[in-house]
Amino acid sequence: MPRRLPIRIPQSVEEIDAAWLTHAIRSAGLIDAANVVGFRAGSPGSGVGFQGQTIRISLDWDIEESNAPDAVLVKFPTDNVGNRGLAEAEGIYRQILQTDPDQPVALHLLGQAAHQAGRNETAVELIAKALAIEPDYADAHSNLGIALQGLGRLDEAAASYRKAIALEPGPAETHYNPGLALQDLGQLDEAAASYGEAIAIKPDYADALGNLGNTFQEQGRL
Repeated sequence: MPRRLPIRIPQSVEEIDAAWLTHAIRSAGLIDAANVVGFRAGSPGSGVGFQGQTIRISLDWDIEESNAPDAVLVKFPTDNVGNRGLAEAEGIYRQILQTDPDQPVALHLLGQAAHQAGRNETAVELIAKALAIEPDYADAHSNLGIALQGLGRLDEAAASYRKAIALEPGPAETHYNPGLALQDLGQLDEAAASYGEAIAIKPDYADALGNLGNTFQEQGRL
């Protein structure tokens, strides 16, 4: 399983504490037993906007470990409500990747953020890198398919969706997404089957029900 990331995202330097810093750095795989016992925040490294502020945090440790960093960069989100969510996400993922460039969860989620910002080429590059490290990462295969579909690379998208289903067939969305690609490819029988599988898992799945109806209409079955 891919390594997990910290869940809580500080919104300002005042919300940072030693426990959060320890958890974030341990989640990146840099430390084992060491704990942050003190830290000092520097001045902001950038203005407020889409990317928010970047602060250098100097660290004090209770014991010595070879990979324990002397400092980390923490990026805080913008106050602009339209961009805040993406800035929050990109800030924490880039922070993790500064200390562990091959962290597959951070690469995958940064790729998701890139897709949400309309940067699908970047999304494909980042998620593909995550999958090179964690080939059995089902969510990454699914989201790679979404980014590829956004680029119009429908055959590749469908292949990514199939890999996601093979690894983790449970979620309804895993079956719904390939239906979209297959419908765009004109493979209507296969698309209808995918929508049907999604509905079997989640009978009130409105999007799947609607697109299944559209597929039947395209086939002349309605």
